[in-house]
Amino acid sequence: PYEFYLSKGTHIIQLRVVTESYATILNELTQALEILTESVRKIVKITGVDPDVNFDYKLETKLPSLTDELGKMCDIIDSQCEALQKLSVKTPAAINSLQQISYRTRVMLKDPYRIPSNLDFLTESQTTVSAWIKDFDNLPLLLDFVEIAPPQKQTVQRKSTFFQKFAQSVKTFLASFSSDYGTFSSEVSDKDLKVWISRGKEWGEILQLLIEEEFTSDTGIGVDLNILPAGQLGTGGVLLLALSSGTQPDVALGTDMLLPTEYGMRGAAEDLSNFEGSEDIFKRFIPGCLRAYSFGNAVYALPETIDMTVMYYRKDILENYRIDPENLKTWNGLFNHVLPVLKQNGMDFWYEGGLNTFLYQNGGDFYTEDGRKSALDTSQAFKAFSAFTDLYRIYDVPVAANFYTRFRSGQMPIGISSLNTYVLLQSASPELYSKWGVTVIPSTVREDGSLSHACSGTSTGAVILSGKKNEAAWEFLKWYTSTETQCKYAEELLESMGDSALWFSANTEAFDSADWSADIKNTVIETRREYIDSKNVIGGYITARHIENARVRTVVSGINYRESLEISVQDINLELERKHREFDLLKSRREGKK
Repeated sequence: PYEFYLSKGTHIIQLRVVTESYATILNELTQALEILTESVRKIVKITGVDPDVNFDYKLETKLPSLTDELGKMCDIIDSQCEALQKLSVKTPAAINSLQQISYRTRVMLKDPYRIPSNLDFLTESQTTVSAWIKDFDNLPLLLDFVEIAPPQKQTVQRKSTFFQKFAQSVKTFLASFSSDYGTFSSEVSDKDLKVWISRGKEWGEILQLLIEEEFTSDTGIGVDLNILPAGQLGTGGVLLLALSSGTQPDVALGTDMLLPTEYGMRGAAEDLSNFEGSEDIFKRFIPGCLRAYSFGNAVYALPETIDMTVMYYRKDILENYRIDPENLKTWNGLFNHVLPVLKQNGMDFWYEGGLNTFLYQNGGDFYTEDGRKSALDTSQAFKAFSAFTDLYRIYDVPVAANFYTRFRSGQMPIGISSLNTYVLLQSASPELYSKWGVTVIPSTVREDGSLSHACSGTSTGAVILSGKKNEAAWEFLKWYTSTETQCKYAEELLESMGDSALWFSANTEAFDSADWSADIKNTVIETRREYIDSKNVIGGYITARHIENARVRTVVSGINYRESLEISVQDINLELERKHREFDLLKSRREGKK
Protein backbone atom coordinates (compact mmCIF):
# COMPACT_ATOMS: atom_id res chain seq x y z
CA PRO A 1 0.00 0.00 0.00
CA TYR A 2 2.99 2.34 0.04
CA GLU A 3 4.82 3.86 -2.93
CA PHE A 4 8.44 5.00 -2.77
CA TYR A 5 10.64 6.17 -5.58
CA LEU A 6 13.79 4.04 -5.51
CA SER A 7 16.80 5.44 -7.33
CA LYS A 8 19.63 3.19 -8.50
CA GLY A 9 21.67 1.76 -5.64
CA THR A 10 21.10 0.29 -2.17
CA HIS A 11 18.07 1.24 -0.08
CA ILE A 12 17.23 0.35 3.50
CA ILE A 13 13.70 -0.29 4.76
CA GLN A 14 13.26 0.42 8.46
CA LEU A 15 10.12 -0.51 10.38
CA ARG A 16 9.32 0.22 14.00
CA VAL A 17 6.40 0.03 16.40
CA VAL A 18 4.66 3.40 16.90
CA THR A 19 2.53 3.99 20.00
CA GLU A 20 1.70 7.67 19.65
CA SER A 21 -2.01 6.93 19.16
CA TYR A 22 -2.02 5.24 22.58
CA ALA A 23 -0.32 8.12 24.40
CA THR A 24 -3.51 9.50 25.96
CA ILE A 25 -4.64 6.04 27.06
CA LEU A 26 -1.29 5.32 28.70
CA ASN A 27 -1.23 8.68 30.48
CA GLU A 28 -4.74 8.22 31.81
CA LEU A 29 -4.10 4.69 33.01
CA THR A 30 -0.91 5.88 34.70
CA GLN A 31 -3.04 8.42 36.57
CA ALA A 32 -5.47 5.64 37.57
CA LEU A 33 -2.52 3.58 38.80
CA GLU A 34 -1.28 6.45 40.94
CA ILE A 35 -4.74 6.81 42.49
CA LEU A 36 -4.84 3.09 43.23
CA THR A 37 -1.35 3.12 44.76
CA GLU A 38 -2.19 6.05 47.03
CA SER A 39 -5.50 4.46 48.04
CA VAL A 40 -3.83 1.18 49.00
CA ARG A 41 -1.31 3.09 51.11
CA LYS A 42 -4.11 4.89 52.97
CA ILE A 43 -5.98 1.63 53.58
CA VAL A 44 -2.87 -0.07 54.95
CA LYS A 45 -2.38 2.81 57.37
CA ILE A 46 -5.74 1.92 58.94
CA THR A 47 -5.88 -1.86 58.55
CA GLY A 48 -2.22 -2.90 58.57
CA VAL A 49 -0.70 -5.28 56.06
CA ASP A 50 -2.76 -8.26 57.32
CA PRO A 51 -6.28 -6.97 58.07
CA ASP A 52 -8.85 -8.91 60.06
CA VAL A 53 -11.61 -9.76 57.57
CA ASN A 54 -14.20 -9.94 60.35
CA PHE A 55 -13.46 -6.51 61.81
CA ASP A 56 -15.23 -3.36 60.66
CA TYR A 57 -12.54 -0.72 60.20
CA LYS A 58 -15.15 1.92 59.26
CA LEU A 59 -13.10 3.10 56.30
CA GLU A 60 -15.96 5.26 55.03
CA THR A 61 -15.62 7.32 58.23
CA LYS A 62 -11.84 7.31 58.68
CA LEU A 63 -11.15 7.79 54.95
CA PRO A 64 -14.14 9.77 53.66
CA SER A 65 -12.48 10.51 50.31
CA LEU A 66 -11.54 6.88 49.60
CA THR A 67 -14.74 5.91 47.77
CA ASP A 68 -14.58 9.00 45.56
CA GLU A 69 -10.94 8.33 44.68
CA LEU A 70 -11.50 4.67 43.82
CA GLY A 71 -14.64 5.63 41.91
CA LYS A 72 -12.60 8.10 39.86
CA MET A 73 -10.08 5.35 39.15
CA CYS A 74 -12.86 3.07 37.87
CA ASP A 75 -14.22 5.84 35.64
CA ILE A 76 -10.79 6.36 34.11
CA ILE A 77 -10.34 2.64 33.48
CA ASP A 78 -13.79 2.29 31.87
CA SER A 79 -13.28 5.26 29.55
CA GLN A 80 -9.83 4.12 28.49
CA CYS A 81 -11.07 0.60 27.82
CA GLU A 82 -13.55 2.09 25.36
CA ALA A 83 -10.83 4.17 23.72
CA LEU A 84 -8.57 1.13 23.50
CA GLN A 85 -11.36 -0.92 21.89
CA LYS A 86 -11.85 1.72 19.19
CA LEU A 87 -8.15 1.57 18.24
CA SER A 88 -8.11 -2.24 18.05
CA VAL A 89 -9.35 -4.60 15.38
CA LYS A 90 -9.93 -7.34 17.97
CA THR A 91 -10.62 -6.98 21.68
CA PRO A 92 -7.21 -6.84 23.44
CA ALA A 93 -6.71 -9.26 26.31
CA ALA A 94 -5.81 -6.31 28.54
CA ILE A 95 -9.36 -4.96 28.34
CA ASN A 96 -10.75 -8.00 30.13
CA SER A 97 -8.27 -7.59 32.99
CA LEU A 98 -8.90 -3.85 33.31
CA GLN A 99 -12.67 -4.29 33.24
CA GLN A 100 -12.41 -6.94 35.94
CA ILE A 101 -10.49 -4.50 38.15
CA SER A 102 -13.12 -1.81 37.62
CA TYR A 103 -16.05 -4.18 38.22
CA ARG A 104 -14.71 -5.69 41.46
CA THR A 105 -13.70 -2.28 42.79
CA ARG A 106 -17.20 -0.88 42.19
CA VAL A 107 -18.69 -3.86 44.05
CA MET A 108 -16.42 -3.05 47.00
CA LEU A 109 -17.43 0.60 46.96
CA LYS A 110 -21.09 -0.36 47.45
CA ASP A 111 -20.07 -1.96 50.75
CA PRO A 112 -16.79 -0.45 52.11
CA TYR A 113 -16.78 -3.18 54.80
CA ARG A 114 -15.48 -5.54 52.07
CA ILE A 115 -12.45 -3.42 51.17
CA PRO A 116 -10.02 -4.80 53.83
CA SER A 117 -10.76 -8.39 52.81
CA ASN A 118 -9.94 -7.46 49.20
CA LEU A 119 -6.68 -5.68 49.99
CA ASP A 120 -4.68 -8.41 48.23
CA PHE A 121 -6.80 -7.92 45.09
CA LEU A 122 -6.12 -4.19 45.06
CA THR A 123 -2.40 -4.85 45.49
CA GLU A 124 -2.42 -7.39 42.64
CA SER A 125 -4.32 -4.89 40.49
CA GLN A 126 -1.40 -2.50 40.84
CA THR A 127 0.85 -5.14 39.32
CA THR A 128 -1.61 -5.88 36.51
CA VAL A 129 -2.04 -2.27 35.42
CA SER A 130 1.65 -1.47 35.82
CA ALA A 131 2.72 -4.51 33.78
CA TRP A 132 0.31 -3.63 30.95
CA ILE A 133 1.62 -0.06 30.78
CA LYS A 134 5.23 -1.25 30.83
CA ASP A 135 4.60 -3.81 28.06
CA PHE A 136 3.93 -0.98 25.63
CA ASP A 137 7.65 -0.19 25.71
CA ASN A 138 8.39 -3.65 24.30
CA LEU A 139 5.68 -4.22 21.72
CA PRO A 140 6.83 -6.66 19.04
CA LEU A 141 6.80 -6.01 15.30
CA LEU A 142 5.33 -9.03 13.53
CA LEU A 143 5.52 -9.45 9.75
CA ASP A 144 4.43 -12.26 7.46
CA PHE A 145 6.34 -11.00 4.41
CA VAL A 146 7.47 -7.90 2.54
CA GLU A 147 6.92 -7.69 -1.20
CA ILE A 148 8.64 -5.11 -3.40
CA ALA A 149 7.01 -4.57 -6.81
CA PRO A 150 6.32 -1.83 -9.41
CA PRO A 151 3.23 0.32 -8.72
CA GLN A 152 1.33 -1.13 -11.64
CA LYS A 153 1.68 -4.74 -10.44
CA GLN A 154 -1.35 -6.18 -8.74
CA THR A 155 -0.31 -7.64 -5.36
CA VAL A 156 -2.22 -10.45 -3.76
CA GLN A 157 -2.88 -11.03 -0.06
CA ARG A 158 -1.28 -14.40 0.57
CA LYS A 159 -2.60 -16.95 3.03
CA SER A 160 -1.19 -20.38 3.72
CA THR A 161 -3.31 -23.30 2.61
CA PHE A 162 -4.20 -26.20 4.86
CA PHE A 163 -1.67 -28.46 3.16
CA GLN A 164 1.10 -25.86 3.45
CA LYS A 165 0.44 -25.47 7.17
CA PHE A 166 0.32 -29.24 7.64
CA ALA A 167 3.58 -29.79 5.74
CA GLN A 168 5.37 -27.12 7.79
CA SER A 169 4.10 -28.64 11.03
CA VAL A 170 5.46 -32.03 10.03
CA LYS A 171 8.86 -30.54 9.11
CA THR A 172 9.05 -28.70 12.45
CA PHE A 173 8.10 -31.85 14.36
CA LEU A 174 10.73 -33.97 12.62
CA ALA A 175 13.39 -31.28 13.08
CA SER A 176 12.78 -31.27 16.83
CA PHE A 177 14.41 -34.72 17.06
CA SER A 178 17.70 -33.56 15.55
CA SER A 179 18.03 -29.85 16.40
CA ASP A 180 20.38 -28.86 19.21
CA TYR A 181 18.53 -26.09 21.01
CA GLY A 182 21.32 -25.60 23.52
CA THR A 183 24.11 -24.52 21.18
CA PHE A 184 24.48 -21.30 19.24
CA SER A 185 27.54 -22.25 17.18
CA SER A 186 26.85 -22.84 13.50
CA GLU A 187 29.81 -25.20 13.07
CA VAL A 188 31.29 -27.20 15.93
CA SER A 189 34.74 -28.78 15.94
CA ASP A 190 36.43 -31.04 18.49
CA LYS A 191 39.16 -28.40 18.72
CA ASP A 192 36.68 -25.73 19.79
CA LEU A 193 36.48 -24.56 23.38
CA LYS A 194 33.36 -25.96 25.04
CA VAL A 195 31.66 -23.25 27.11
CA TRP A 196 28.48 -23.69 29.15
CA ILE A 197 26.50 -20.64 30.24
CA SER A 198 23.69 -20.74 32.78
CA ARG A 199 21.50 -17.87 31.59
CA GLY A 200 18.57 -17.08 29.30
CA LYS A 201 18.65 -17.67 25.56
CA GLU A 202 19.00 -13.97 24.74
CA TRP A 203 22.08 -13.71 26.96
CA GLY A 204 23.66 -16.61 25.12
CA GLU A 205 22.86 -15.26 21.65
CA ILE A 206 24.42 -11.88 22.38
CA LEU A 207 27.51 -13.45 23.91
CA GLN A 208 27.91 -15.76 20.91
CA LEU A 209 27.93 -12.76 18.55
CA LEU A 210 30.60 -11.04 20.63
CA ILE A 211 32.68 -14.20 20.70
CA GLU A 212 32.56 -14.62 16.92
CA GLU A 213 33.17 -10.95 16.14
CA GLU A 214 35.99 -10.34 18.62
CA PHE A 215 37.42 -13.31 20.49
CA THR A 216 37.55 -15.92 17.74
CA SER A 217 38.58 -13.45 15.05
CA ASP A 218 41.45 -12.13 17.21
CA THR A 219 42.72 -15.39 18.73
CA GLY A 220 41.63 -18.02 16.23
CA ILE A 221 40.10 -20.04 19.09
CA GLY A 222 36.67 -21.39 18.21
CA VAL A 223 34.00 -21.54 20.91
CA ASP A 224 31.11 -23.99 21.16
CA LEU A 225 28.67 -22.12 23.41
CA ASN A 226 25.88 -24.11 25.04
CA ILE A 227 23.11 -22.66 27.17
CA LEU A 228 21.66 -24.17 30.34
CA PRO A 229 18.65 -22.89 32.29
CA ALA A 230 19.50 -20.27 34.89
CA GLY A 231 20.60 -21.77 38.19
CA GLN A 232 21.66 -25.13 36.73
CA LEU A 233 25.37 -24.72 37.44
CA GLY A 234 25.28 -25.50 41.12
CA THR A 235 27.36 -28.01 43.07
CA GLY A 236 25.02 -30.82 42.04
CA GLY A 237 22.99 -31.44 38.94
CA VAL A 238 24.04 -31.42 35.32
CA LEU A 239 27.68 -30.40 35.75
CA LEU A 240 28.31 -33.12 38.31
CA LEU A 241 26.85 -35.69 35.92
CA ALA A 242 28.99 -34.33 33.09
CA LEU A 243 32.13 -34.62 35.19
CA SER A 244 31.24 -38.17 36.17
CA SER A 245 30.83 -39.16 32.52
CA GLY A 246 33.83 -37.18 31.23
CA THR A 247 31.72 -34.86 29.07
CA GLN A 248 32.23 -31.68 31.09
CA PRO A 249 32.85 -28.34 29.33
CA ASP A 250 36.17 -26.51 29.37
CA VAL A 251 34.62 -23.34 30.85
CA ALA A 252 31.43 -22.77 32.86
CA LEU A 253 29.87 -19.29 33.15
CA GLY A 254 27.21 -18.23 35.62
CA THR A 255 28.08 -20.75 38.33
CA ASP A 256 26.95 -20.21 41.89
CA MET A 257 29.48 -19.19 44.54
CA LEU A 258 29.92 -22.64 46.07
CA LEU A 259 30.75 -24.58 42.91
CA PRO A 260 34.31 -23.37 42.10
CA THR A 261 35.84 -24.10 45.51
CA GLU A 262 33.85 -27.32 46.05
CA TYR A 263 35.08 -28.64 42.71
CA GLY A 264 38.52 -27.05 42.97
CA MET A 265 39.44 -28.61 46.30
CA ARG A 266 38.58 -31.98 44.75
CA GLY A 267 40.73 -31.44 41.67
CA ALA A 268 37.87 -30.84 39.21
CA ALA A 269 38.55 -27.11 38.65
CA GLU A 270 41.78 -25.32 37.82
CA ASP A 271 43.65 -23.00 40.17
CA LEU A 272 43.65 -19.72 38.23
CA SER A 273 46.54 -18.29 40.24
CA ASN A 274 48.85 -20.68 38.36
CA PHE A 275 48.17 -19.02 35.00
CA GLU A 276 50.39 -16.30 33.61
CA GLY A 277 49.25 -12.76 34.42
CA SER A 278 46.66 -13.91 36.96
CA GLU A 279 47.61 -11.28 39.56
CA ASP A 280 46.80 -8.48 37.11
CA ILE A 281 43.50 -10.13 36.18
CA PHE A 282 42.49 -10.47 39.85
CA LYS A 283 42.85 -6.69 40.23
CA ARG A 284 39.77 -6.24 38.05
CA PHE A 285 37.56 -7.31 40.96
CA ILE A 286 36.80 -6.45 44.57
CA PRO A 287 39.15 -8.42 46.85
CA GLY A 288 36.21 -9.34 49.09
CA CYS A 289 34.46 -10.91 46.10
CA LEU A 290 37.42 -13.18 45.27
CA ARG A 291 37.33 -14.52 48.85
CA ALA A 292 34.39 -16.78 48.03
CA TYR A 293 36.34 -18.42 45.18
CA SER A 294 39.53 -19.00 47.16
CA PHE A 295 40.62 -22.05 49.12
CA GLY A 296 44.00 -21.89 50.79
CA ASN A 297 46.25 -20.05 48.36
CA ALA A 298 44.28 -21.16 45.29
CA VAL A 299 41.67 -19.14 43.36
CA TYR A 300 39.25 -21.30 41.40
CA ALA A 301 37.08 -18.77 39.54
CA LEU A 302 36.77 -15.19 38.37
CA PRO A 303 33.68 -13.24 39.47
CA GLU A 304 31.26 -12.58 36.63
CA THR A 305 28.38 -10.61 38.16
CA ILE A 306 27.96 -9.37 41.70
CA ASP A 307 24.87 -8.85 43.82
CA MET A 308 24.98 -7.01 47.14
CA THR A 309 22.48 -5.78 49.71
CA VAL A 310 21.43 -2.13 49.63
CA MET A 311 18.64 -0.15 51.25
CA TYR A 312 15.48 0.91 49.37
CA TYR A 313 13.12 3.57 50.65
CA ARG A 314 9.99 5.36 49.50
CA LYS A 315 10.71 9.09 49.36
CA ASP A 316 7.03 10.03 49.32
CA ILE A 317 6.18 7.98 52.41
CA LEU A 318 9.20 9.18 54.38
CA GLU A 319 8.21 12.74 53.59
CA ASN A 320 4.57 12.13 54.47
CA TYR A 321 5.46 10.72 57.91
CA ARG A 322 8.30 13.18 58.45
CA ILE A 323 10.94 10.47 58.76
CA ASP A 324 14.42 11.97 58.58
CA PRO A 325 16.52 10.06 55.98
CA GLU A 326 19.54 10.68 58.21
CA ASN A 327 18.12 8.08 60.61
CA LEU A 328 18.58 5.44 57.92
CA LYS A 329 22.36 5.71 58.11
CA THR A 330 22.83 3.76 61.36
CA TRP A 331 21.08 0.79 62.95
CA ASN A 332 20.50 2.77 66.12
CA GLY A 333 18.74 5.51 64.16
CA LEU A 334 16.66 2.92 62.32
CA PHE A 335 15.67 1.05 65.49
CA ASN A 336 14.92 4.10 67.63
CA HIS A 337 13.41 6.61 65.20
CA VAL A 338 12.17 4.81 62.08
CA LEU A 339 10.76 1.37 62.93
CA PRO A 340 8.44 2.71 65.68
CA VAL A 341 6.87 5.15 63.19
CA LEU A 342 6.35 2.37 60.65
CA LYS A 343 4.72 0.05 63.18
CA GLN A 344 2.45 2.79 64.50
CA ASN A 345 1.11 3.29 60.98
CA GLY A 346 0.64 -0.36 60.04
CA MET A 347 3.79 -0.67 57.93
CA ASP A 348 6.77 -3.00 58.04
CA PHE A 349 10.52 -3.03 57.45
CA TRP A 350 12.23 -5.73 55.37
CA TYR A 351 15.64 -7.30 55.89
CA GLU A 352 17.36 -10.06 53.93
CA GLY A 353 21.02 -9.64 54.83
CA GLY A 354 21.17 -12.57 57.26
CA LEU A 355 23.72 -12.69 60.05
CA ASN A 356 26.49 -11.76 57.60
CA THR A 357 25.89 -8.01 57.72
CA PHE A 358 25.93 -7.72 61.51
CA LEU A 359 28.84 -10.13 61.82
CA TYR A 360 31.15 -8.29 59.40
CA GLN A 361 30.14 -4.86 60.68
CA ASN A 362 31.16 -5.94 64.18
CA GLY A 363 34.51 -7.25 62.94
CA GLY A 364 33.67 -10.94 63.21
CA ASP A 365 33.92 -13.86 60.79
CA PHE A 366 32.31 -17.27 60.32
CA TYR A 367 35.44 -19.40 60.54
CA THR A 368 38.90 -19.40 62.03
CA GLU A 369 41.86 -18.54 59.80
CA ASP A 370 42.57 -22.19 58.92
CA GLY A 371 38.88 -22.86 58.21
CA ARG A 372 38.74 -25.89 60.50
CA LYS A 373 36.51 -24.38 63.22
CA SER A 374 33.64 -21.95 63.59
CA ALA A 375 34.48 -18.43 64.76
CA LEU A 376 30.96 -17.72 65.99
CA ASP A 377 31.99 -18.13 69.63
CA THR A 378 33.71 -14.73 69.80
CA SER A 379 32.46 -11.55 71.47
CA GLN A 380 31.98 -9.95 68.04
CA ALA A 381 29.82 -12.86 66.90
CA PHE A 382 27.67 -12.80 70.06
CA LYS A 383 27.09 -9.07 69.67
CA ALA A 384 26.19 -9.51 66.00
CA PHE A 385 23.80 -12.39 66.72
CA SER A 386 22.08 -10.38 69.44
CA ALA A 387 21.40 -7.50 67.02
CA PHE A 388 20.31 -9.94 64.31
CA THR A 389 17.76 -11.72 66.50
CA ASP A 390 16.48 -8.42 67.93
CA LEU A 391 15.12 -7.63 64.47
CA TYR A 392 12.58 -10.45 64.84
CA ARG A 393 12.31 -10.71 68.62
CA ILE A 394 11.83 -7.03 69.45
CA TYR A 395 11.05 -5.17 66.23
CA ASP A 396 8.82 -7.86 64.70
CA VAL A 397 10.42 -7.79 61.25
CA PRO A 398 8.66 -10.34 58.96
CA VAL A 399 10.59 -13.53 58.30
CA ALA A 400 9.02 -14.04 54.85
CA ALA A 401 7.37 -11.56 52.48
CA ASN A 402 7.32 -10.41 48.87
CA PHE A 403 9.27 -7.21 49.42
CA TYR A 404 8.94 -5.97 45.84
CA THR A 405 5.13 -6.16 45.89
CA ARG A 406 4.81 -4.67 49.36
CA PHE A 407 7.28 -1.91 48.57
CA ARG A 408 5.20 -0.89 45.56
CA SER A 409 1.99 -0.86 47.59
CA GLY A 410 3.58 1.11 50.45
CA GLN A 411 3.20 -1.71 52.98
CA MET A 412 7.01 -1.96 53.29
CA PRO A 413 8.34 1.52 52.48
CA ILE A 414 11.87 0.71 53.72
CA GLY A 415 13.86 -2.46 53.26
CA ILE A 416 17.26 -4.03 52.71
CA SER A 417 17.35 -6.24 49.65
CA SER A 418 19.54 -7.33 46.75
CA LEU A 419 20.27 -5.49 43.51
CA ASN A 420 17.70 -7.70 41.80
CA THR A 421 15.03 -5.60 43.49
CA TYR A 422 16.50 -2.53 41.80
CA VAL A 423 16.07 -4.21 38.42
CA LEU A 424 12.42 -5.00 39.20
CA LEU A 425 11.62 -1.49 40.42
CA GLN A 426 13.42 0.11 37.49
CA SER A 427 11.83 -2.07 34.83
CA ALA A 428 8.32 -2.80 36.09
CA SER A 429 7.16 0.02 38.39
CA PRO A 430 6.43 3.13 36.30
CA GLU A 431 3.97 4.43 38.90
CA LEU A 432 6.84 4.85 41.39
CA TYR A 433 9.00 6.97 39.12
CA SER A 434 10.98 9.48 41.25
CA LYS A 435 9.15 8.27 44.40
CA TRP A 436 11.83 5.86 45.65
CA GLY A 437 15.52 5.89 46.29
CA VAL A 438 18.41 3.58 47.11
CA THR A 439 21.30 4.02 49.52
CA VAL A 440 23.87 2.03 51.51
CA ILE A 441 22.71 -0.19 54.35
CA PRO A 442 22.82 1.18 57.92
CA SER A 443 26.19 1.15 59.66
CA THR A 444 27.29 -0.22 63.02
CA VAL A 445 29.23 1.91 65.48
CA ARG A 446 32.23 -0.17 66.52
CA GLU A 447 33.97 -0.02 69.89
CA ASP A 448 36.61 2.37 68.55
CA GLY A 449 33.88 4.78 67.39
CA SER A 450 34.29 4.06 63.67
CA LEU A 451 31.32 3.32 61.40
CA SER A 452 31.17 0.12 59.36
CA HIS A 453 28.93 -0.35 56.31
CA ALA A 454 30.34 -3.84 55.68
CA CYS A 455 28.04 -6.25 53.88
CA SER A 456 28.15 -9.36 51.74
CA GLY A 457 26.13 -10.72 48.89
CA THR A 458 26.28 -13.24 46.11
CA SER A 459 28.04 -13.49 42.77
CA THR A 460 28.27 -15.74 39.76
CA GLY A 461 31.60 -17.18 38.68
CA ALA A 462 33.53 -18.12 35.56
CA VAL A 463 35.44 -21.35 36.17
CA ILE A 464 37.85 -23.53 34.16
CA LEU A 465 37.12 -27.23 34.54
CA SER A 466 40.16 -29.49 34.54
CA GLY A 467 40.98 -30.68 31.03
CA LYS A 468 43.35 -30.40 28.07
CA LYS A 469 42.42 -26.89 26.85
CA ASN A 470 43.33 -24.89 29.94
CA GLU A 471 45.46 -22.28 28.14
CA ALA A 472 42.74 -21.55 25.58
CA ALA A 473 40.19 -21.43 28.40
CA TRP A 474 42.35 -18.92 30.29
CA GLU A 475 42.55 -16.73 27.17
CA PHE A 476 38.77 -16.84 26.97
CA LEU A 477 38.31 -15.84 30.63
CA LYS A 478 40.77 -12.96 30.26
CA TRP A 479 38.82 -11.70 27.24
CA TYR A 480 35.37 -12.30 28.77
CA THR A 481 36.07 -10.54 32.10
CA SER A 482 37.92 -7.61 30.49
CA THR A 483 36.50 -4.11 30.88
CA GLU A 484 35.91 -3.70 27.14
CA THR A 485 34.01 -6.98 26.74
CA GLN A 486 31.92 -6.48 29.88
CA CYS A 487 30.95 -2.97 28.78
CA LYS A 488 29.91 -4.14 25.32
CA TYR A 489 28.00 -7.09 26.73
CA ALA A 490 26.12 -4.85 29.18
CA GLU A 491 25.27 -2.35 26.41
CA GLU A 492 24.01 -5.07 24.06
CA LEU A 493 21.86 -6.62 26.79
CA LEU A 494 20.33 -3.27 27.71
CA GLU A 495 19.64 -2.36 24.09
CA SER A 496 18.12 -5.75 23.34
CA MET A 497 16.00 -6.37 26.45
CA GLY A 498 15.76 -3.08 28.31
CA ASP A 499 16.09 -2.46 32.04
CA SER A 500 15.14 -6.04 32.91
CA ALA A 501 18.59 -7.13 31.67
CA LEU A 502 20.74 -4.70 33.68
CA TRP A 503 24.18 -6.26 34.03
CA PHE A 504 25.93 -5.77 37.39
CA SER A 505 29.43 -6.67 36.25
CA ALA A 506 31.92 -7.74 38.91
CA ASN A 507 34.61 -5.89 36.93
CA THR A 508 34.78 -2.59 38.81
CA GLU A 509 35.92 -0.52 35.82
CA ALA A 510 33.18 -1.97 33.63
CA PHE A 511 30.52 -1.14 36.21
CA ASP A 512 31.83 2.40 36.69
CA SER A 513 31.88 2.95 32.91
CA ALA A 514 28.23 1.91 32.46
CA ASP A 515 25.50 4.53 32.18
CA TRP A 516 23.91 4.02 35.60
CA SER A 517 21.71 6.51 37.42
CA ALA A 518 23.64 8.44 40.05
CA ASP A 519 21.87 6.92 43.08
CA ILE A 520 22.57 3.27 42.33
CA LYS A 521 26.06 3.93 40.98
CA ASN A 522 27.15 5.89 44.05
CA THR A 523 25.53 3.32 46.35
CA VAL A 524 27.33 0.36 44.77
CA ILE A 525 30.67 2.19 44.71
CA GLU A 526 30.37 3.05 48.40
CA THR A 527 29.10 -0.40 49.35
CA ARG A 528 31.86 -2.32 47.62
CA ARG A 529 34.53 -0.52 49.68
CA GLU A 530 33.61 -2.79 52.58
CA TYR A 531 32.11 -5.66 50.62
CA ILE A 532 33.22 -9.08 51.85
CA ASP A 533 32.05 -12.60 51.07
CA SER A 534 32.26 -15.53 53.44
CA LYS A 535 35.06 -17.90 52.54
CA ASN A 536 34.09 -21.43 51.62
CA VAL A 537 35.49 -24.19 53.84
CA ILE A 538 35.21 -27.97 53.89
CA GLY A 539 31.83 -28.78 55.42
CA GLY A 540 30.74 -25.14 55.40
CA TYR A 541 27.33 -26.05 53.96
CA ILE A 542 26.16 -26.89 57.49
CA THR A 543 26.74 -23.38 58.91
CA ALA A 544 23.65 -21.66 57.47
CA ARG A 545 21.40 -24.43 58.77
CA HIS A 546 22.65 -24.18 62.35
CA ILE A 547 22.55 -20.37 62.35
CA GLU A 548 18.87 -20.58 61.41
CA ASN A 549 18.36 -23.13 64.18
CA ALA A 550 19.95 -20.70 66.63
CA ARG A 551 17.73 -17.86 65.43
CA VAL A 552 14.57 -19.95 65.86
CA ARG A 553 15.62 -21.07 69.35
CA THR A 554 16.12 -17.45 70.40
CA VAL A 555 13.17 -15.79 68.65
CA VAL A 556 10.54 -18.53 68.95
CA SER A 557 11.59 -20.55 72.01
CA GLY A 558 13.00 -17.63 73.99
CA ILE A 559 16.40 -19.20 74.68
CA ASN A 560 19.17 -16.72 75.53
CA TYR A 561 20.93 -15.64 72.36
CA ARG A 562 24.41 -16.51 73.65
CA GLU A 563 23.40 -19.99 74.82
CA SER A 564 21.58 -20.64 71.55
CA LEU A 565 24.57 -19.63 69.41
CA GLU A 566 26.97 -21.71 71.51
CA ILE A 567 24.85 -24.79 70.80
CA SER A 568 25.10 -24.12 67.08
CA VAL A 569 28.87 -23.55 67.27
CA GLN A 570 29.30 -27.01 68.81
CA ASP A 571 27.15 -28.58 66.08
CA ILE A 572 29.04 -26.75 63.33
CA ASN A 573 32.44 -27.77 64.72
CA LEU A 574 31.40 -31.43 64.86
CA GLU A 575 30.48 -31.39 61.17
CA LEU A 576 33.58 -29.43 60.13
CA GLU A 577 35.81 -31.89 61.99
CA ARG A 578 34.07 -34.90 60.43
CA LYS A 579 34.32 -33.50 56.87
CA HIS A 580 37.97 -32.51 57.32
CA ARG A 581 38.86 -36.04 58.44
CA GLU A 582 37.06 -37.42 55.41
CA PHE A 583 38.70 -34.93 53.06
CA ASP A 584 42.20 -35.50 54.48
CA LEU A 585 41.73 -39.26 54.09
CA LEU A 586 40.66 -38.94 50.45
CA LYS A 587 43.50 -36.53 49.77
CA SER A 588 46.11 -38.91 51.18
CA ARG A 589 44.69 -41.75 49.09
CA ARG A 590 44.90 -39.67 45.91
CA GLU A 591 48.49 -38.70 46.69
CA GLY A 592 49.34 -42.37 47.42
CA LYS A 593 48.00 -43.44 44.03
CA LYS A 594 50.07 -40.77 42.32
